[in-house]
Amino acid sequence: MSTTKNLSQRLRSLDFFRGAVMFLLVAEFSDLFGVLMNTGNESITTIANFLFHHVKWEGLHFWDLIQPFFMFIVGVSIPYSYASRLKKRRFKKAD
Repeated sequence: MSTTKNLSQRLRSLDFFRGAVMFLLVAEFSDLFGVLMNTGNESITTIANFLFHHVKWEGLHFWDLIQPFFMFIVGVSIPYSYASRLKKRRFKKAD
């Protein structure tokens, strides 16, 4: 199979979501959110504080969703991966 055909069969929305979650994790590790919170711009600071700052339990916050996001990605990916393996196995047996 060609690379182009493989890419066109991928679920792009899931790939985008996976990339967004990975970006958020890398941004947290690199302290990007700390920089955003100290820009001096009140709007950016407020948004960054709301989305990316851990607080004592006061209800659900954005960071509380990271692990469930990964579980969702895995759950959606498994049927596609399984179907792809079955398809490859069928082609292999036909040869």
